[in-house]
Amino acid sequence: MNWKHTKTLLLILLAAVNIFLAFLATNFYSENNFTNDNTAASAAKILEKNGIVVDKAMLSARNDSADVLLCNYDREQYLCAVAALLFGKEADGIYRLPNGIRAETYEGASATIGYDLSLDYTSTELAGKGEVLRGITHSPEAGEVKAEKRMLETLLALPSGSLENAECIKAGVYTFITVDQVENGLPLFGMHCVFGIKEEKIVYANGKHLFCVPEEKYSAPILNRINILFSEKERGVTGTVKDITFCYTLYEDAKTDKMMLVPSYTVTYSNKNVTAINALNKELY
Repeated sequence: MNWKHTKTLLLILLAAVNIFLAFLATNFYSENNFTNDNTAASAAKILEKNGIVVDKAMLSARNDSADVLLCNYDREQYLCAVAALLFGKEADGIYRLPNGIRAETYEGASATIGYDLSLDYTSTELAGKGEVLRGITHSPEAGEVKAEKRMLETLLALPSGSLENAECIKAGVYTFITVDQVENGLPLFGMHCVFGIKEEKIVYANGKHLFCVPEEKYSAPILNRINILFSEKERGVTGTVKDITFCYTLYEDAKTDKMMLVPSYTVTYSNKNVTAINALNKELY
């Protein structure tokens, strides 16, 4: 036997096997991480027969992925801490409401903070000055409010630059900045709040905002967009889909004192209805 030729043949066979295995691995990765055009088109046809019209391009996409994030969250302590953050000191009075608390200071500042993370805060100097808020007419150039945006990032413990493109309006000495909260590049569904600042203080807040910082995370299988729309079909939803957005929704786990940021999808329909769906188990938010 010519060992030289045998060795060459074995090397060729080994290379061929490696190429074949690489092909299988690539194909497996593709099928498990992408929804191909044929699958998307078939799913779109089935959905349309059941009253959900969606462009197959929305379904033919790379499958999304994100960790479940967890924040330490004791409801009562959280509400009081948010009030202290807004006031710059401990509240002088806290009153329980059916859906949250109302906190006040002797100087006249007040804040209503809901279990749903809603905020309605007016500082002492803005108390009774509704004309200030009604008089917001000036939309400044980005450079005019750069310092204010950086200050609000600091006050809210947001990453530097996260408010660079935030909507900003001026009313005299007050700057009002709209914060659409994001975590790890994903929007937090429903977390939209307008903050008013003057110098280095928050003087106004209206909307919803989560003040917790995630401290834990874990991975879990994520359903793709076809799964999500089929869950809508099973619930009897009909309509034309205008947008599907991967995001986080918030769930309070009172048993473990955790606030969970759960990978989810929002589905927006042409009639402007929006559905938020847990991407782990298809539950509605």
